Amino acid sequence: MKRWLFVWMLFPGITMLSNGQEKGKNAFEITLNPAALFDASAGSLFQMPYLKARFFLQEDLAFSMGLGMNFNSGTSHPFNSNENIEKNTAFEFSLSPGVEKHLGSGRFSPYLGTALTLGWRTSGGKYIAGTTHITTHNIWTNGNYPAYFELGLSGLAGCDYYVTDNFYLGFEFSPGFSYTRYLEQERNNSGTSVTTPPSSFVNFSLFSSSGLRAGIRF
Repeated sequence: MKRWLFVWMLFPGITMLSNGQEKGKNAFEITLNPAALFDASAGSLFQMPYLKARFFLQEDLAFSMGLGMNFNSGTSHPFNSNENIEKNTAFEFSLSPGVEKHLGSGRFSPYLGTALTLGWRTSGGKYIAGTTHITTHNIWTNGNYPAYFELGLSGLAGCDYYVTDNFYLGFEFSPGFSYTRYLEQERNNSGTSVTTPPSSFVNFSLFSSSGLRAGIRF
């Protein structure tokens, strides 16, 4: 219900800003996961990149900047004892500068472009149960969320549909290469440390965002 309330509050504000104006030189958009409105297990209402800004140098040429942030944490009490605790945290951040060539001037505005992505994750945790004291650096105590640095280069192919002069909905495909380097991990168990050396890999993906992009030009 809270998610639906957010959407119904957001849409009238967007409409009021959009009506009766010519297309502006700047745009601001968010990426939504429509399935989350109907199914809580479908994940977050917002998808990466959560925010994206466009700066139109010309009517058909834009510089873009995507921003993504995500925070995950988990706390539990092993063996149902409040004296025991397992706590993990992870933070992710990404920036995606890009250039877009827009090919339409009506309601439908397809575009092509390219974007560079810089991303990283930090993580760590602790596990305390009786005489067992475990701390981890660059990874969770259960082995999830390893810390990394990522560099990617992708092509962009998408389309915007202008519901009003300045309010649009759209989708985007972004196939490309990415280089990911996992950082050195450390696990300290009651004073004895074990480290895992860094590792890296290159990946190619035909990525398609399943999210619905909603934006305003101003």
